[in-house]
Amino acid sequence: MGIRQRTVAGIPAVGLTTHDLELLATPAEGGRLVHLRRRRGREWLRQAEPAPAESEDPAGGWTEWLSAVERPGAAPWEIAGARWDASAHEDAEGVTLTVQVRSGPVLTWRREVTLEHSGPVVRVRHELTNQGSAPVAFHWHSRIDLLTQPGARLALPVEHLQVTAVRGRGDLGSGDRLRWPPPAPPPGSGEWRLTAWAPWPSGGLVVLADRSSGERLEVEPGEGLGLGIDLGRRDRSRADGASWDRLALLPSVGDPALPGSPAARRGPGSALGPGER
Repeated sequence: MGIRQRTVAGIPAVGLTTHDLELLATPAEGGRLVHLRRRRGREWLRQAEPAPAESEDPAGGWTEWLSAVERPGAAPWEIAGARWDASAHEDAEGVTLTVQVRSGPVLTWRREVTLEHSGPVVRVRHELTNQGSAPVAFHWHSRIDLLTQPGARLALPVEHLQVTAVRGRGDLGSGDRLRWPPPAPPPGSGEWRLTAWAPWPSGGLVVLADRSSGERLEVEPGEGLGLGIDLGRRDRSRADGASWDRLALLPSVGDPALPGSPAARRGPGSALGPGER
């Protein structure tokens, strides 16, 4: 039980362990979660596969971004390239990793990841503080790449999502209203991929059930989040009949555009006034 120093692909990492769960994170990457599983259970986070430099596949695991939005009167800021400070501790609540980054005198972003002693629960807390004299505008995005197994079932707390991008499927287009669960791709379809988004209802759970292991993962949001998904099929050789084999959840605050895109930097974003937290 407790806290251990590890490495992942040569990057320093911190391992957190309780009676129920094991987690591995890389503080220098903003506390990116690279492994999450029950002890003696299955892994839930998909790792990135070797790919060409132009590949759209992200780093894998559970990654988060905070990006500035261009808005009149808002203070400019940037955290890309800034150094993350990290610490870990254990108390009566659980085992916690805290990472923090500052954008000069303007903004501080603090993230806490706790494995609770009371059961198999991971709690992620965020605190954003505006220390400047002008408002700041921002988008927050997260990507949780999930490792799916044959027979996996995904339940969402919404009936419809709006398609934001699609490739390899002639039956769907950007802007379409997608009913969940999505229809199977047309016969003869090869690799395909789509992203879709909807407001995340308060208290609504995303549930990924793994029939092979009997385990399930439940994701419960904070207030005011959007729910995005990145869904697709890459492996046409799988014989389990699944219509999709890649899955990522994309929680966000603000515009559902991809982090770092021109649309995200020009979107309305969320605002934090001077001295607000």
